[in-house]
Amino acid sequence: MNTQKIQELKDQGYKIIRLEIGDKEFYFRKPIKAELIFYQDEALKNKGSISGRSEKFVRKLFVGENVEEFAQYLEDKPLALGNFMEELLKDMGADENFTATEI
Repeated sequence: MNTQKIQELKDQGYKIIRLEIGDKEFYFRKPIKAELIFYQDEALKNKGSISGRSEKFVRKLFVGENVEEFAQYLEDKPLALGNFMEELLKDMGADENFTATEI
């Protein structure tokens, strides 16, 4: 783990999360609002595939030093991409559950 890089990002106001999978750990910065809006806008414009946009987004947020290990993990387990996205978008409103009542 590159603690200097992570500390620099934290000093800039970014939140950093560590995702552990077995004996592996990967570090990401939480996306900011502007990045989420851009990601959604790209989806609305149908630019590229959903999985392609998601992988690009997750790779952009990756801040660990083991880039090759992360790339290999996604190569070996491509469906894990959705789980990475889910964790990165937690607390950003994607997991809100509302009760809708017609009035």
